[in-house]
Amino acid sequence: MLNPSVRGQDRTRLRTQLDRVRAVLVENFNRPLTLAAIARQAKAPQASASARIRDVRSEGATIRVVAKRRGLHTYTLVGFVHGSIDYRAGGS
Repeated sequence: MLNPSVRGQDRTRLRTQLDRVRAVLVENFNRPLTLAAIARQAKAPQASASARIRDVRSEGATIRVVAKRRGLHTYTLVGFVHGSIDYRAGGS
C-alpha cells in the first residue's frame, strides 16, 4: 500500500514498481530470493525494491526474511491474499 500523500507521476511510478515487485514475489512463491534478484527482475533499484517489499507486507503478505552470512538476506513469499487470489500454501 503506497503512502496516500504520494501524488501524480511519482505515484504512477511507485505503483508500477509495486506491481512488478509483487509479481516477482508471486512468480517465485515459496522460493528464497535476494534483494538483488528481486530488484533485477522487477527492473527497479535495490532501495526501491526494498521499499516496495515493505509495501507488499503492508498489504498483508507474509514474507519470510532469513539473514545469511556476510549480511545477505533472502526474502521468501510464503503467504499472500490479493483481491480474489489466494497465494497461501493450500489456498484456492
